[in-house]
Amino acid sequence: MPKIALLKLKIKNPKVLAWVREALRETHKDQINFYESSLHELNDKLQKAQKRLGKIYDDKIDEKITESFYEQKRREYVGEADSATAAIAKLTKANTKFHDLGVRLYDVAQNGEKIYYKTKAEPRRQLLTLVFDTLKLKNGEVLYEYTEPFQMLYEVVKITNAQSSKHADIIPNLVATFEPLKKIDYSGQIGDLDVVRSEMLAPWNDFSLNVRNVEYAEVVYRSSGEVMSYLNT
Repeated sequence: MPKIALLKLKIKNPKVLAWVREALRETHKDQINFYESSLHELNDKLQKAQKRLGKIYDDKIDEKITESFYEQKRREYVGEADSATAAIAKLTKANTKFHDLGVRLYDVAQNGEKIYYKTKAEPRRQLLTLVFDTLKLKNGEVLYEYTEPFQMLYEVVKITNAQSSKHADIIPNLVATFEPLKKIDYSGQIGDLDVVRSEMLAPWNDFSLNVRNVEYAEVVYRSSGEVMSYLNT
């Protein structure tokens, strides 16, 4: 019953399929690097503020500074520490294990039909619950709505399939840019490749960022991992 709806989530060109997945993984790596560097910077700020608080307290005890100066600097350093702590909490909430949620959902979408027809009742139910918000048969017609992340994915896949057809002549060379060991002559195509690459990857960059805002990310993350595991059973 859901075959057509599942197929609409698939990238038609197999070369582009692998290329986009690699691009999503690269985006994932960039996000992790940004997260780690930002977290390191914020932790440094927090530790610096805490050290300063300890120092001015010692200076107050040793009567090296006045009470009023101590209070002034204490408020300043407490504010810096609180600001860093809040920023760390916000950053951690947005950048936990769900970094690669986009890649997981992408894998489910590209293998959805295979998972559905390969598995039994419970795995199928879990797949359909993950992908569809509603799915029913009415007067011989299949009616469905995707869940939020898969609706986003559907929109991006639709764009990618259209672009793949539009740029079919240079897709092979575009895909080959992820295979650096191959010696390929790109003479006269570098400009075109850069433009098309940006055009095709922009929606996926947006998807990778937006999918991390899904409120039920933890449920989706766990369920998508379980669904993919059925391919190996």
